[in-house]
Amino acid sequence: MAGYGAAGKAQVQAMVARLLHLPEVPRPPDAADALALAICHLSAGRFRAAAGVGGGFSSPPPAPGLARAIAAASEKEHR
Repeated sequence: MAGYGAAGKAQVQAMVARLLHLPEVPRPPDAADALALAICHLSAGRFRAAAGVGGGFSSPPPAPGLARAIAAASEKEHR
């Protein structure tokens, strides 16, 4: 039921990995939920900025940098 707020944990993990260009899904699943929330927040800020509504970000950090940070954290966790 993705698209209606009823996506399963596996669906959220897969979409976050795809959006952030991660080599594997974020684990634990709650980490993927937190990242999905951050992605939504950044997207909403960009939309507000484009619409000329207050509260938007003028230049949010690029997702690839975030993906590198997440990958480095995941690598540390696997050691």
